[in-house]
Amino acid sequence: MPLCFFLLRNYRIFLLSGNFITGCVANQGFERLSSKLDKLENLDLSDNHFNNSILASLSELSSLKSLNLAYNVFTRSNPTNVLEI
Repeated sequence: MPLCFFLLRNYRIFLLSGNFITGCVANQGFERLSSKLDKLENLDLSDNHFNNSILASLSELSSLKSLNLAYNVFTRSNPTNVLEI
């Protein structure tokens, strides 16, 4: 496991708002990282350019208590309808 993933393993809060992050490539980037964040409770991905492709990786975050996806590029008006968090 890369050192950067190991260091993130104990994070409880992850704030990535307003970074212009785009989409989600299968088995790369956030999708790959989400399986390592098993203690994450608060995730803010607002004001980026994520689309529906990130939703599958978000559903793996079982410890998540707060999720902000506002101001992204989803094709549904309420993307959390497809998540089981």
